[in-house]
Amino acid sequence: MTIESYIEALTIGEMRFRTLRSIYCVLGTKGDPVFHTNKNEVVFEVVIEGKTALLHCGGEYEKAHTIAKIKNPYKLLTGEMLVFDTINNASWIDVIVEEHRPKDTQSRKTTQRHFVDFKECEFVGETADTLKRFCLNGKWGYADPSGNQIMSPQLSEADDFYEGRARVSLENRYGLIDREGRFVMQPQYEQLEWWGEANVISALHNGEWRIYDRMGQVLSRTSYDYIGTYSEGAFVVERCGKFGYIHTNGEPITPIRYTEAYSFSGGEGLAILNGKGYRIKK
Repeated sequence: MTIESYIEALTIGEMRFRTLRSIYCVLGTKGDPVFHTNKNEVVFEVVIEGKTALLHCGGEYEKAHTIAKIKNPYKLLTGEMLVFDTINNASWIDVIVEEHRPKDTQSRKTTQRHFVDFKECEFVGETADTLKRFCLNGKWGYADPSGNQIMSPQLSEADDFYEGRARVSLENRYGLIDREGRFVMQPQYEQLEWWGEANVISALHNGEWRIYDRMGQVLSRTSYDYIGTYSEGAFVVERCGKFGYIHTNGEPITPIRYTEAYSFSGGEGLAILNGKGYRIKK
């Protein structure tokens, strides 16, 4: 099975890709991942399920993020990568870079993960996005279904993983981690919500709400007193007692002027101004 068909086999609704557990990248003599570039794609040599394959990253860049402008394309293999299907629909997948060497050569030492005995835990969650959350001695952590720890029990709160991310809290502050247990957003937010279906975060920091992308980069150009629940590609926002709507990329849909506003449903929102209702469409 080629890597391309493997990814295609994992395709789910609206051409979104499930997170891949791991891709082994073939390394060159200098220790860098092996790749080459064509006119409109970067091709990596990888190993999956013990078989060598090529991972193609490319497409019509005008329709998505530009890979061609990245000086070191192999860096795409650290954390996340934008991949394209056969009709140039784009989506992010999590990627884990691991060294691959033939069995007859000496491999480098690898860090061994600790094992957790689920029988000793106060709570063990259901498998979500291939990982389990668990509580041990009052602290939360994450492990794979075999008990290999992804994140040691150190957290005050831990949500189930969804679309490659999980909300966690540490010392009464919230953050967001990826499936390797790395903080995408440091635990410094008073409140934080991960909207995996939209690949965005709404978070409160120093009394100001903003929208962030899945890598923790700010999307909204302005801050708000409150950002409501995500619905149908839009958020209700509040500033100085007035309400309005914004897109998931932080761009405004309406001015912030309404006395009331309700989340989108059936393709439209309902906003109130001077006692009169208005149907809002994107």
